[in-house]
Amino acid sequence: MVVQPLTLYGDAVDGDFIALDNTHAGIGDTVLVNREGNGARAVLDLPDGCIISLIVGIVDSLYVESLKE
Repeated sequence: MVVQPLTLYGDAVDGDFIALDNTHAGIGDTVLVNREGNGARAVLDLPDGCIISLIVGIVDSLYVESLKE
C-alpha cells in the first residue's frame, strides 16, 4: 500500500512511502504503521526479510485537540 503520513496544520509534510499490509486495509483507511525493520520482520516471522514498513492496524477514529498556550 502507498501510505501518506498524517500531519498537523503547519508541520512539514514527509513524502509518501510503501508499506506491506497485513491487515487488509482499504484505500482511504487511516492505519498504524511500524516503520522499523526488526519489528516488521518479527511480526511477519521473516528474520531475513527485506521489510522496513508494515501496516499493523487500522485506526477506527482519531481525535486531535489543539493545544493553545
